Amino acid sequence: MQISIKGFVKNLLIIFLSLTMLNVSAQKKITVDAGIDNSLPLGKFHDYYTYGIGIGADVNYKVISKASIYFSVAYMKYKLNVSYLDIKGAEAFAPMLLGGKVFLPENFYALAGGGINLDLGNVITVYSVYQVGLGRFFFKKIAAELKYERTGKYDFTPNVLKLRVAYIF
Repeated sequence: MQISIKGFVKNLLIIFLSLTMLNVSAQKKITVDAGIDNSLPLGKFHDYYTYGIGIGADVNYKVISKASIYFSVAYMKYKLNVSYLDIKGAEAFAPMLLGGKVFLPENFYALAGGGINLDLGNVITVYSVYQVGLGRFFFKKIAAELKYERTGKYDFTPNVLKLRVAYIF
């Protein structure tokens, strides 16, 4: 099964716009944010890839005043670092996670989630993924998150530290 990058981004945009419209009528119980993810490969994954960059969107549903549930989807591209094999290019992944956020004092929050990560190479492969992190709100419309994300258990699957900056709609 082949998934085109254009088709994936187009579907992501349609979902994002639909959820934004839903957000307007939900009176801020549901929030949507979109941002840029910067990724630093760790451990053996760094032997294969130098860095990653991508886009993502989160939908947050506030369960109580101090906690929310989130659904996150992203498109990440990692630059290959295999010079000894004379291989150049990039590998794409699409993580999709469901998790929770607990709001802390001083506009901080902790997050943890799990889900699947699609390896969008020549053969689509599905791996499990989890993430934990700490975030902070700035100016009520900007969120920044520092997250550790681990996919699968293999050296060639993402094991990364992510910095995400997002705009809250």
